[in-house]
Amino acid sequence: MHPRATRIVALALVLLLTVPSSALALTRPEIISRAQRWVDLEVPYNQSGRFEGWRTDCSGMMSMAWKLWQPGYTSRTLAPYGVRISRDELQPGDMMLKYDYHAAVFYKWANADHTWYWTLEQSGSAGKAVMRLTRYPYWDQEEFDAYRPKNYTEINDYGPYINAISGSNRYATAILASRLAFESASATTAVLCSGENWPDALGGSALAGAVDGPVLLTNPTGLSSGVSGEIARLGVKDVLIIGGERAISRDVASSVEGLPGVSVRRIGAANRYETAAQVASETIGALRARGREHDGGFYVATGNSYPDALGAATVAAFTGRPILLAGSETLPSPTARFISSLPTETASAYIVGGTTAVGRPVSDSIALLGVGSIKRFGGSDRYKTSYLLAQHGVAEGLSWANVALATGTGYADALAGAVAQAKRGSVLQLTPTNCLVPSADHAIRDNLAEVSVVTIYGGESAISPTVRRQIRWMMDEP
Repeated sequence: MHPRATRIVALALVLLLTVPSSALALTRPEIISRAQRWVDLEVPYNQSGRFEGWRTDCSGMMSMAWKLWQPGYTSRTLAPYGVRISRDELQPGDMMLKYDYHAAVFYKWANADHTWYWTLEQSGSAGKAVMRLTRYPYWDQEEFDAYRPKNYTEINDYGPYINAISGSNRYATAILASRLAFESASATTAVLCSGENWPDALGGSALAGAVDGPVLLTNPTGLSSGVSGEIARLGVKDVLIIGGERAISRDVASSVEGLPGVSVRRIGAANRYETAAQVASETIGALRARGREHDGGFYVATGNSYPDALGAATVAAFTGRPILLAGSETLPSPTARFISSLPTETASAYIVGGTTAVGRPVSDSIALLGVGSIKRFGGSDRYKTSYLLAQHGVAEGLSWANVALATGTGYADALAGAVAQAKRGSVLQLTPTNCLVPSADHAIRDNLAEVSVVTIYGGESAISPTVRRQIRWMMDEP
């Protein structure tokens, strides 16, 4: 071989060994393993030193873990090899970086509030590679950002840790939720709600719990595929349609009524507040028909948005306490009339959401109706409110053992999932699509002794693979 050709081949071999490539299939476990090896070997910290070709300072170790060029980039030049992410999106193998200061491998969260985490890093103060418990973002330093590597292969190995209840759409997911809750049981009554129109549907959870049946969802203008089959599988004789004909059309009602042996009754009024009050009355009647007494409790949520009411849906279905709707500053007449119909000696109001959602004038109006017990569950956002209500549900007799998640940015999966969870005797927590927020982290991490699998209602477009991987790493640390 010509000497020049020999040199080219030798150079190619060097590049193959030192240059990162997507063909190398860098994965999160590999990133962690590479960084952990330096920690185990106690590789000395030295900005001028080298170990296996990489510089032995913080950015050199970070470059090594991410399989970047030898001898390694610097804290000035690492950022372009990652994509900036939010705090709650951090996963093992991501990077914490402050420009021209420090870089560290994110290992795992140390607490559910995401205020402390473990790093794998080269430490000048320790004089070697260490695993370190660190306060977010990085002790008292500002301007630290989180980054995800650009050149890596994600392995979605969360299957054993996730019970995925996911159909091709929200209607199919609701059917799967019904099958999960009523796998070997029948149901004489089912509650049918719109999968597109949330205001009327919100009270359906408590009613479904009272009749001991599922919530099924349908397209407003035509009976969704599979619903009739689920009604037949369960042996349903009575279908309660929630909402007026704008929510669920007459054609849908006719289709259900045409099913063998099935009768249909619609519960719907001129507006969402009156519909909620009518559903509340039906809920109490259904409890009595099944030999249960209403304990006087009811939940009051804003009628302007759905997340807070969804947070209450599981415990409402479990206890049979109705969900009523209110304005931000006013108690609508239908809501007031229902509350006035309750015996004052047992009536208890559970206000869902902060004072911006349901203001103090509303709670004052409830008190004026003779309700002596008023308690508020209001977090700083929908997810913290959901967690407070999950804790409340556990106090009422639910458990953490079969804890479930659903997105807080849509109502359909959470509504069907809440009823299924009540039947299963466990709680449901809301979380955003793309990250596991601290409140959802608490629901799982604080109860790992009970939780072996987390149920997720909805597909990966509703609860992303990122969230599912975060659950996997929490339950089986890297």
